[in-house]
Amino acid sequence: PFYVSLLLKDSIKWKSYSKVDQSELSVSVAGMLHSILAKLELKYSKFFVTECLSIITVARFGVTECELEDLLSSNLKLRQELTPNSNQNQRISPIFWARLKLELKFPFLVHILAPGSYCVIRWGHSIFRNVAQQRYLSTPDKIMYYHKLLAEFHLNTKLKNLHKLDLKSIFHSNAIFTEECDYFNPRNMLELPLHLVETGQTRVLIGLLTDLRWLMLKIESVGVFELLKDFAFLFDNLPSNKESELIGQLRILKEVLQKSSNSIGRDPKSLPQKLTSHFMAFVFTSEPIKSSGYRLRNPKIDTKYALLIGLLKSAQNLLAPPNLIPLSPSNERVLQFVFLLFFN
Repeated sequence: PFYVSLLLKDSIKWKSYSKVDQSELSVSVAGMLHSILAKLELKYSKFFVTECLSIITVARFGVTECELEDLLSSNLKLRQELTPNSNQNQRISPIFWARLKLELKFPFLVHILAPGSYCVIRWGHSIFRNVAQQRYLSTPDKIMYYHKLLAEFHLNTKLKNLHKLDLKSIFHSNAIFTEECDYFNPRNMLELPLHLVETGQTRVLIGLLTDLRWLMLKIESVGVFELLKDFAFLFDNLPSNKESELIGQLRILKEVLQKSSNSIGRDPKSLPQKLTSHFMAFVFTSEPIKSSGYRLRNPKIDTKYALLIGLLKSAQNLLAPPNLIPLSPSNERVLQFVFLLFFN
């Protein structure tokens, strides 16, 4: 069906005087798509078609119309080619993409509702995606370039500057979290893990996956199962020389999230309580102290579970101390029952 559909789309453009050589018609879907893309490159500029379709191909879930326009407008060489007399800060007109999108409408490109309720553009079939990869992303350097482009776009900073930033700076620059209001962009949370891994920035991704704000906001925006997919994706792409203790901590955290997926999926704000209840037993003693809340068992525990301890300290800061729980009528009845049970 795909082959007949592509052949029909190509044949309706023939003129009555057109000379069609049967040997020029491809006998496969991939060949027909290569032929269609070659004609579009001649009509709309090879550079422009390459940029548009490479971005769509590399994106994890696809791209929104606004994201694609922002990425295209950030390319100075592309702006100079399409609008040579325009101002340096002027954006590329949306009409360029609108014309190309009309040529590649269904079944090539489709609009779907991605996690987070965003309408994105992506390839309508894996055959089309594979052809685009062969044509535009044939070398590792090209793949790395577009992953880096999207990573910097979603981080709102250059990758070379990441070593100078801590997680708090990344959150603020990315407009994921601010002190004044809990604002977050679900699109950044969905796309970042793939591009960070593909560009070798696993350190940043591990830092985000062990940050309580990131975990809670991602569960709230796109769900706990998308978060679990990030852990699985990280484990599949971690270098073999990574420390076993680091991987072990991440696997423990993933297991806790998996066990508590039902409850934290309904109420992401219960995540600090779940983390504390699961890890308190083997990371902390039950003896409270005034300064930090709970005492570590020994220094070896501190080094072995450094990431988890930092995460748990953040979780404890969000939990209300037991002595500050308001004594509502229901709580008062529970206390009366406990008193009668043990002292009568």
